Amino acid sequence: MANREGEPLAMTERPVTDDFRPHALRQSLGLVEHCLTDRPAGERRCSEQEMLQHFLEIESSRERLRRQTREAEVSAQAKSDFLAMMSHEMRTPLNGIIGMTAVLLAHTLSEQERDCVETIRHSGEVLLGVIDEVLDLSKIEAGRLQLECAEFHPAAVIGEALQVVECAAARKPLTLVTCIEREMPKVVRGDSVRIRQILLNLLSNAIKFTPAGKIDLHAGSKSTEDGGYELFFSVTDDGIGISEAQQQKLFRPFSQATASTTRQFGGTGLGLTICKKLAELMGGGIGVKSRLGHGSCFWFTVKVRASEGRAISMPMQKLMKLETAAKPFRLLLVDDNRINQKVALMMLKKLGYDADIAKNGREALAAIASRRYDLVLMDCIMPEMDGFEATRLLRSSGGLAAMLPVIAMTASAFAEDREACLAAGMNDYLSKPVRESELVQKLESWLPAGTDRKAVMA
Repeated sequence: MANREGEPLAMTERPVTDDFRPHALRQSLGLVEHCLTDRPAGERRCSEQEMLQHFLEIESSRERLRRQTREAEVSAQAKSDFLAMMSHEMRTPLNGIIGMTAVLLAHTLSEQERDCVETIRHSGEVLLGVIDEVLDLSKIEAGRLQLECAEFHPAAVIGEALQVVECAAARKPLTLVTCIEREMPKVVRGDSVRIRQILLNLLSNAIKFTPAGKIDLHAGSKSTEDGGYELFFSVTDDGIGISEAQQQKLFRPFSQATASTTRQFGGTGLGLTICKKLAELMGGGIGVKSRLGHGSCFWFTVKVRASEGRAISMPMQKLMKLETAAKPFRLLLVDDNRINQKVALMMLKKLGYDADIAKNGREALAAIASRRYDLVLMDCIMPEMDGFEATRLLRSSGGLAAMLPVIAMTASAFAEDREACLAAGMNDYLSKPVRESELVQKLESWLPAGTDRKAVMA
């Protein structure tokens, strides 16, 4: 082939090949050369073998990344399972410790005996708090913490938090002062349990680090653009205060202001970290203003939704003296642990309830088939037949027994454990250690006063 002057045209050297791919594609892969005039001198073209090796390396890297991701997921699940198991195993003996101290404190004791029992109970509560903090942090880091959204009274949540800490405050020359702004809505929608948890942590810290003086709890709110509210809480104390350098460590995991703080006051250093993460999960934040030797002010905000107008009753701020008269109900307690059986039976007897015992789900079904019960307190993890399977079989049995109220009473404390109980057909949930006030609330919810036994089963 020649040009107009008859000179031959410069041809690109193309190797003979059976490759079916377009020439342009083979050029881009470096399998054939471009025009000699376009190719830099001394440049070496990539061979097909080299390109294949390159692709294999990329695919190997991808597979290695997928394998590492799977291993990380398996490791995270193993950690979660381990913590759940440890929580269950530690809560079971704590149920005996805290439950028995509650029973003892209901009796007439000498001053020295009462002090000993109070010390045992306080130690058990502290250990339970450590377990809860480790579980909470684990769930938050794994992205498994689920927030609830239900109607609640902000004023009632504040009252409940104050009720919990008032005994600790009474041991010191402290004055608790509460101010709730008038603009605070009476009813909102959000996670009242987590808001109370943050309040309790800040109030407990204020009492712990304030030898004497005053602690102010202030609460307010403002409307948000989406029609909800931003709630604001602050806890101000006359305590030991915190330096600026120490404040930088406060919200980090496993950190406290100084090493001497742990030795003198105890604690895991997880509480404020969990509070920070909870506040952020609820659309707010947390912070501190403090001067060493001049007290501290911890504050936090959370966002909540407006009430949907559902009527809910205001919880009682103080528990009335519990009636011990015999109740016209027969309960079935299902638990394989002898100590848990003893604690539950003593608590029920104190409240005026009679109960029979079954050691597993199989015995429970047999007892229900032979005798009429008004309510079942069901453990979940038991030999032979667990509480989940027993409840499912009970619900599918038909007749009056299938409508029997079943309350889970278990040492498994994860949110998914509660969901599993409800999914199996249980009506309600109590986590161990079981507190008497919570047990009373659940029993009264499912065994209303003034209702005879036949009506309950109808």
